Amino acid sequence: MKHLRRVLIMAVLLAATCLASCNSKQKNKPVDYVAREAIMQEMGKMKEQLPMEIPGTSFIFQSVDIDGDKFVFVVSASEDIWEQQGLSQADANSDKNIARVLSNFDSLVIEKLVDARLGFEYIYKNERNDSIFMKLTLSADKIADVHRRLKDGTLEPFTMAEIAEKELSKMKLPEQVDEGVWLTDAFIKNGDIYYEAMIEAELEASDFDSETLDEMKAGIIEGLQEEKLFMINKKLIIRGNTHLIYIYKDNRGKEFARIKIAPSDIFDLFGEE
Repeated sequence: MKHLRRVLIMAVLLAATCLASCNSKQKNKPVDYVAREAIMQEMGKMKEQLPMEIPGTSFIFQSVDIDGDKFVFVVSASEDIWEQQGLSQADANSDKNIARVLSNFDSLVIEKLVDARLGFEYIYKNERNDSIFMKLTLSADKIADVHRRLKDGTLEPFTMAEIAEKELSKMKLPEQVDEGVWLTDAFIKNGDIYYEAMIEAELEASDFDSETLDEMKAGIIEGLQEEKLFMINKKLIIRGNTHLIYIYKDNRGKEFARIKIAPSDIFDLFGEE
């Protein structure tokens, strides 16, 4: 699931790494120029490492430049990869999505950004012809406003289920995922994410004892370990207590197995606290 939301978060994550290295103690000023200068210096160092692949994605950070009070990131991708992204420009630029991005970071890190009065713009381009897919803008004022409303509880970020629902709507099902195995449906129910798979054989629930089901569950979780989306959105998944439910049916449409993955299953295996 190499999609836009992950790229946006990874972009802010790289910026947050710069912010976390800034140690200015000046407070209560309209603009913290010491923090601003430190952030700009760190961004300059990051620029020397570009271009670079964004971890866990097929997107490439091509450049970062300073334009007044904002950093401008240029990110490239193929048309095929871009078509998989789940958020429209309106959704990506919405307060709920910006809140989701900011909620992944420590409040003190965001406050450094607010103090420095700096924003971000992301320009997503076609790697083939340099045409623009989309622009995302997080102005200094918008970051400050969203951060304030997150703190006072007047704004809720997108939930993991809401984000997943947008992605699932892009899927073209049924889809063959392995020999004799088809993904036939994917949907959201009561805040959880459901996947239905069909096996091209006649099977019975009695064919799958607890040991076999445990092995199937372990295999699913191992696959999820490769999905950076789950780690990046850890807070959202835990806050929403979002479960993944895998339903397996045979070629008669008869359910023979159901596996439920809890947030603790995913993050325990990642060695998270």
